[in-house]
Amino acid sequence: MKDMFKKILGVLQIVFLFVISAFIFWKAVPIEWAFIGAAYFIGKGLFFGITKNPLSYLDAFFGMLLLLPIVGIFDNIILDAIAIIFLLQKGVTYLLR
Repeated sequence: MKDMFKKILGVLQIVFLFVISAFIFWKAVPIEWAFIGAAYFIGKGLFFGITKNPLSYLDAFFGMLLLLPIVGIFDNIILDAIAIIFLLQKGVTYLLR
């Protein structure tokens, strides 16, 4: 059961990253979808950071970092790419465990 939960989280993580990437780089999806994806990473990072693993706070940090270009405050392609790559590798790891 625990493994299935991790696989579901991995799929959600990858899907939300593609949505956020499509918005940040190409404006190909509605802003609401990208905002939901960033909120997912912030909420997941805070929840798992408090309950299990302090390293999960990085999810919340990168979710906040990805929220900045979504709302139009700060956009840096290098920082966005670092955040996306970090979260993507974490999602793939969840999927393959």
